[in-house]
Amino acid sequence: TIGSNRADVSHNTVWLNGEHGVLGYDATTTSDRNIVRHNTVRKNDRHGIYLLSTAPGAVTNALVEGNDVDDNDQEATTTYNGINVSGVPTTGAMVKRNRVTNETTAVTIGAGVVSALLEGNTYASNTTNISDAATTTVGLDFIPAASVSVASATTVTLPIFNSYFNITGTTTITSVTASWAGRLVVLKFAGILTF
Repeated sequence: TIGSNRADVSHNTVWLNGEHGVLGYDATTTSDRNIVRHNTVRKNDRHGIYLLSTAPGAVTNALVEGNDVDDNDQEATTTYNGINVSGVPTTGAMVKRNRVTNETTAVTIGAGVVSALLEGNTYASNTTNISDAATTTVGLDFIPAASVSVASATTVTLPIFNSYFNITGTTTITSVTASWAGRLVVLKFAGILTF
């Protein structure tokens, strides 16, 4: 458990822990610039890596990078995730270059998170790769699939975690909801429609 400023939890193997693999928690002060990187986190009972804050505490500028997170959520009574960043307030969470496999949900970004960056993570054999409820998330991850299918609609909202989309249906599209400046996407239309 980390709950201080500039903690660096690195190069550990966390296996078969009865709780969370790595827990960063603060309920009283602000934990700033904590780092969880290059750890092997496997078969723990709850979340593999869990960054949590509750007011008046806060987590800011946290980095979760280069970890190998596999097959956590061993406790059968509640659903847990590979990597979970949540709580109020959490700002500036960066989840980068992790390998997350065999999880119910690989990465969860909770509703209390103000801003998050997901970049360069790889996912395999998860039930759900990403659950995102943050105020602002920039997703530069590529979800392994040839494309993600999105139904045509008057206003199309593209998921933030891919760049290649198969647009299904024939409903006329009048707008695409913006996500962030400079984002490039490829749209392949499966049917004939007006855009």
